[in-house]
Amino acid sequence: KDSETGIILKTSAGNVPLDARLKVEAFELSKEEKEKLNSLGYTSIGAYNFQLYSIILDKIIHNFSDVTDVLIPLEGNVVADKLKVIYLADNLEKLEYFNTKVVEYDGNKYLQFSTTHFSNYVIVEDNTLPPKTGDNILIYVILLIISCSIFVRLSNYLKRKVNV
Repeated sequence: KDSETGIILKTSAGNVPLDARLKVEAFELSKEEKEKLNSLGYTSIGAYNFQLYSIILDKIIHNFSDVTDVLIPLEGNVVADKLKVIYLADNLEKLEYFNTKVVEYDGNKYLQFSTTHFSNYVIVEDNTLPPKTGDNILIYVILLIISCSIFVRLSNYLKRKVNV
């Protein structure tokens, strides 16, 4: 657990020594990164660089031999369903999205995602609007009324013609 951010790491990866310590550094996104996220309909909630350091191995562990869960504390009035975790590649050409879910751990709510490597991750709020449905409903209702009206008139006309 990172003492400053409250972020928790859960792993059963065999290449992570027991002495490994989680280090989380919050950082500011660049103007280009913010613009890229905004153009996709996202607002950054936080950007983090995760590192796992082993004193015994005297190195930072970036890749894991198994899936590792990261739990990020949720605070305030955050709509958890709108949150996503994105890995930003250095060139911003490729964004990697991670499935998230809200979990409760020790009585607190966390946003959880799973990964096999550490790097720079951004937590974003998805502000994209759901697809508009029913926009043309009025047109469809009017067309239905006109069609029914034509059908009734045509039926009446044919009835009169047959009876004559």
